[in-house]
Amino acid sequence: MGTNVSSNWMRSLQETNRDFPSYFHAEKYESIGYKDHLHRNIEVYCVVKGRSHVTINEREYDLTEGQAVVINSMQIHSYKNSEGTIVSFLLIGSNYLQLFNSLYPERILPEFLFDKDANKPVLEMIDRIAVQYDDFDAFESMSYSNLLIHHIVGAYGTEVAKKGSKRFIFSEIIQYIYDHYTEDLSLTSLAEQFGYAPRSLGHMFGKYVKMDIRNFINSVRVEKVLEMNADPAYRDTPILKLALSCGFNSASSFYRAYRKNFGKTR
Repeated sequence: MGTNVSSNWMRSLQETNRDFPSYFHAEKYESIGYKDHLHRNIEVYCVVKGRSHVTINEREYDLTEGQAVVINSMQIHSYKNSEGTIVSFLLIGSNYLQLFNSLYPERILPEFLFDKDANKPVLEMIDRIAVQYDDFDAFESMSYSNLLIHHIVGAYGTEVAKKGSKRFIFSEIIQYIYDHYTEDLSLTSLAEQFGYAPRSLGHMFGKYVKMDIRNFINSVRVEKVLEMNADPAYRDTPILKLALSCGFNSASSFYRAYRKNFGKTR
């Protein structure tokens, strides 16, 4: 049996294959665009040549050559590019944001980098990193990240991460699920945690993610089980034990979630 549409969208949305704290990666290539997705790592996305229409949550930007955007953690974003557009991007894992977060608590990088002259060192640095591809150790990744952030903050400053905004709350809820997926999570418990009525939270979550919260939680749990199952360290651990350690309360609940995501049993 094939994978159903919602689970395809879910795994594409999460970008789990490169969404971990030590990830540091840049590319430069011709692009027609990319569909809705999100990740915990921040992304700096630049237009080298051509035009790109970028959507970040519900905000839209038309980028021309030399302009860029910063996609902060857990923001749904997509790109639609004109023919022949060349773009570059850099994904920065949370391990390399420690200095920024300590210097600027409760703040985020600005979203729209509109000044082409101010952006030149940013684009040049990402281009240099992309040529080297992934051949970096942790010290190099940290150094490049801090220098890039230095250029952005020097030109644009920072923005307040407003806890009262739906944008901030949405990111916080997703992050909370990632951090607490082993616990007994539910719409009611999340609503209580974030000060929402369950119905309001469910409506907001469905609007952004196009899944209900329970399905999202179980999708995260299934992905975690599969990650552990593929890890040689858990080679001799039964799949049921992995499922229970990831928040499922029975074999049937795991296999039910697995079938919903993959359309088949193992």
